[in-house]
Amino acid sequence: MIQKKLNTAKDLKAIERLTISDYRDAYLEAQVRTWIAYQIRALRKKARLSQTEMAERLRKPQSVVSRLEDENYGRLSVTTLLDVAKAMDVSLLIQFVSYPDFLDRTQDKSERAMQPDTIHESAEILRRRETTLLYQQKGWPDRSPKNTKSALKAREAHTQNLSPNPVLSSRPLHSLQQLGEVQ
Repeated sequence: MIQKKLNTAKDLKAIERLTISDYRDAYLEAQVRTWIAYQIRALRKKARLSQTEMAERLRKPQSVVSRLEDENYGRLSVTTLLDVAKAMDVSLLIQFVSYPDFLDRTQDKSERAMQPDTIHESAEILRRRETTLLYQQKGWPDRSPKNTKSALKAREAHTQNLSPNPVLSSRPLHSLQQLGEVQ
């Protein structure tokens, strides 16, 4: 399926160039190597780690991180990429895609585009959304606590006051569906 972002004459020209096998193979290899190296560097920078500190997380020498961030180094394994993902608390997706999809996904090479949220950041975002939804459901004023810890305390206090079952009220809430169970 061709993504909607690729729809200009420039995109057509890029796709037509990729029909030439030698060009396509060289382009794919260069883009994948560059993308991986830049993304590993961007992940490290986002975590505010030096190469040495990242190497400690990976339980590898600093020279390994240096090689991982070098787009000319082409000996990466899936195991190494999984080690990086685990050390940086992100996921790894390796997927075969069409060339239009590949071009679409790799066109933004900004540092921010290469820095996915960690699992902890994702959980925090979902907690905030859940708290906002709770406030909206209850019709509470839009003075919801900005600090997530105080928002979670407010949510917990609210559910403890409504629930006669101490087991339910002491349990952390994990979804809006559970919110319905407690009330």
